Amino acid sequence: MGIFIDSANTNEVREALRLGRIDGVTTNPSLLLRAAQETGRPQTEVAIVKELLGIVDGLVFVQVTASDEEGMVHEARRLAAISPDRVRIKVPCTPDGLRAIRTLEHEGIVTAATAIFSPAQAYLSSHAGASYVAPYLSQFEQAGGDPARLIGEMKAVMARTNTRTEILAASLKTPGAVTAALAAGAEHVTVPLDVYKAMFQHPLTQAALDRFGAASQELRAHRGFHV
Repeated sequence: MGIFIDSANTNEVREALRLGRIDGVTTNPSLLLRAAQETGRPQTEVAIVKELLGIVDGLVFVQVTASDEEGMVHEARRLAAISPDRVRIKVPCTPDGLRAIRTLEHEGIVTAATAIFSPAQAYLSSHAGASYVAPYLSQFEQAGGDPARLIGEMKAVMARTNTRTEILAASLKTPGAVTAALAAGAEHVTVPLDVYKAMFQHPLTQAALDRFGAASQELRAHRGFHV
């Protein structure tokens, strides 16, 4: 199981690394734009990907911005060439996108079909050869869907076509949503920094630490006792 930070902000990625182990970073055009606005450092997509690769040891997912098959393939080749072993190309689940995925996977460029909201889309993406499918679970739940059921149905239909396709659960807004996605069968999750930080926290953990702290002070008060 992999956990990825959903951000193109290098400061956020560095903070996540200080907190614990992450397996890489996922980005999209919206995150790239936000990072440029937040840092005040307008950069090309290639420059940001290179910088992220220099920060993390794992994978970096980057999304094509073209909407037609030829444009997607051209852009994906350019991005994948930055680091063929570590860059993963996100492609939207559209007819043009799935044709692009088939071409790219045949060339050895690893892809992730993104913006998935149904088992049918997962099935078609897997059939096209995508290595990952990325369901947007928060939006799906807000529309009245059951994220756990979606993941289960996706795995069931993909098992009929291409069992190597893995689920990268995206758009997760709470620690509970993260663990629910994993429990339902997702192989990987991608989370924003605030959700990653919240995963370390629990009120009972803090209560236990407070008790331990009080006990430690009492122990130090005892003459001759050294911690």
